[in-house]
Amino acid sequence: MYPPLLWFYTRAVTDKTWHINKSNLWHFAPFICFLGILLIPLLGDYNLMTSRHVGYPLIKLIITPVYLVAVLVELVKYRKALDQHYSYKHQMQYKWLSWIVWGAFALWTIACIGYISNILSPEINPILYDYYVLGFLSMYLFVLAIIAFSQTDIVLSMPDNPTHAIAEWKKPENTELYEGYELDVSKIKSAMEDEDAFLDPLLSISRLSELTQIPQYKITLLLNQSLKKSFYEFVNEYRVNKAKQLLASEKVQQYSILGIADESGFNSKASFNRVFKKTTGLTPSQYIKQLTR
Repeated sequence: MYPPLLWFYTRAVTDKTWHINKSNLWHFAPFICFLGILLIPLLGDYNLMTSRHVGYPLIKLIITPVYLVAVLVELVKYRKALDQHYSYKHQMQYKWLSWIVWGAFALWTIACIGYISNILSPEINPILYDYYVLGFLSMYLFVLAIIAFSQTDIVLSMPDNPTHAIAEWKKPENTELYEGYELDVSKIKSAMEDEDAFLDPLLSISRLSELTQIPQYKITLLLNQSLKKSFYEFVNEYRVNKAKQLLASEKVQQYSILGIADESGFNSKASFNRVFKKTTGLTPSQYIKQLTR
């Protein structure tokens, strides 16, 4: 039953407006069938339940990757949508889901190995196959529990709710630039260059919309079609340029790398290093050394 539950959890995390309704109940059909199979031991023959002729393990192994692939597709869509709404990465929530999915893939691989071994060695009691899988499943859940308790900020520390904004956002049907779009592009750039909006480490597209009085869908359209950038790329380009100015100035002696990151609008040293290196090909420290040569 855990594959559909993982799917439900992913949908709930990536879209706060989503909820289970009657149209989702069909996901429980395989579980109901398995529940019927579990009643077979009451008839006196447990071996029928796990027999490969009944296909009980095989059905589980087929259903699981289908759900895992669906979850991965949803996560890819979620990550792309984040880049259209936020100037910083909501890494915790994304990484947490990724850990769960890849852990489930590893567990599925182990189950496949056990199933194949059971076929190649029919003399082995099929009950051992269940013990084998359940053992690894228990370890998987135990590790997840430890991570969950040690990473209590996975959800609680998030200052903004990305799922709410993403759920409301829809890709513009018309992707052609409208007449007079240059003026709106100028307003967006002005908010960055004159008002230093990029210095807000939690800047979102909704906040930029408030500053410029331009609807969010238009900002997305202008950035994607006119400037060929996502919102995340657009804002962080200004932050990197600001950081380069600071690193090349005398202020570099007054600030640590973390201080430069804060002064440039980044919300963490890790994100600063990551974005700076992706943009310039150098870490901030390497960039400083290059300037002093």
